[in-house]
Amino acid sequence: MASCKRRNGDDEHRCGGGKRPRPAPEKRKQHLYVVLDDWGDKGYRMHKIDVDALALLEEEEAEDMRLPEPALLQFANHAPLTAPMCFSALGTTIFAARPPDTPALLYHADTGGLTIGPPLHVGVVPAVTVAVGGKMYAFHHANQVAVMSLEAVQYANNVVDRMLQPTRAWTWTTLPSPPPYSVLDAITSYAVHPDERTLFISVAPAAPQLDERHYDAELDAWVGLRGGDVCACRVASRSSSGPPEPEWKLLKEKVCGKDPPERQLSVKPRLVHMGGSRFCLLERVRREGVDKVHAFCDSHGCGCVLRLTVFGLKYDHRGELRTSLHRTTASYIVSYSGLLSSPIAFWM
Repeated sequence: MASCKRRNGDDEHRCGGGKRPRPAPEKRKQHLYVVLDDWGDKGYRMHKIDVDALALLEEEEAEDMRLPEPALLQFANHAPLTAPMCFSALGTTIFAARPPDTPALLYHADTGGLTIGPPLHVGVVPAVTVAVGGKMYAFHHANQVAVMSLEAVQYANNVVDRMLQPTRAWTWTTLPSPPPYSVLDAITSYAVHPDERTLFISVAPAAPQLDERHYDAELDAWVGLRGGDVCACRVASRSSSGPPEPEWKLLKEKVCGKDPPERQLSVKPRLVHMGGSRFCLLERVRREGVDKVHAFCDSHGCGCVLRLTVFGLKYDHRGELRTSLHRTTASYIVSYSGLLSSPIAFWM
């Protein structure tokens, strides 16, 4: 009779009939995906940036670099002023759409693949798109004189015939309940609750600057920009009878660049949450010595600078908001055609 001896863990699994434990899947390296209007009057380009590699560069090496060429993707837009493109993200998928009837282009960061998705519904030009609970919601522009509606897209079963095997596809649906604000109001800020099912929005008759708040689990707070400054506040209560909006704590250390007025553009900075209390601030300004005329649509693509600042946040012993990591700063020479009011960026 054959015997089975336990020599090591491998023999135990082989002789005992147990299943070999599967190795943990390797964690995919995350990158910063930046969409810029740096393709002249042709449209937009998306760049993939290795943020972790920037920390290894000397200070001089990280200044006035060129973005990797060729760009990861180029989006031609033949009517940029009348039908600008919309960019948003859900999970590891980036949506690029040009309303109202052009099919969306979906880039999957986990595989590098491209698929075609459904176009946005007629009349939906989203000023705000936000991912909540596995769905992406799109809100109307504030200045549209129309019945307000809320659209949602998700990757779900698409059953056309009950006799056929259901297939999965990206589909837009209109929610039965309209958003809780007027067509004359504009969204000024929005944030997702930690339960990932509740969305908070603030509205006003006129929107000065749209502010997205990012929830950070380590801080247990929402983090965002207010007037160019980094701020944090505790999460608001979901109860309608809860306390008013909590007070914001201002980061005393200056993260935004101290550029003189002559170098500033009418471009808002963008704050991207990288997880683990890490953030990346993106700013676009005119290059030093470049006048306002040559900063736009310059033929050599070198009129502006895209500045990236990576930093961490923490609360000190007095409860004040402070930076927690060595700050990494890098800059890229780029062009600017005026199509985007702010750089668009996703961390995935």
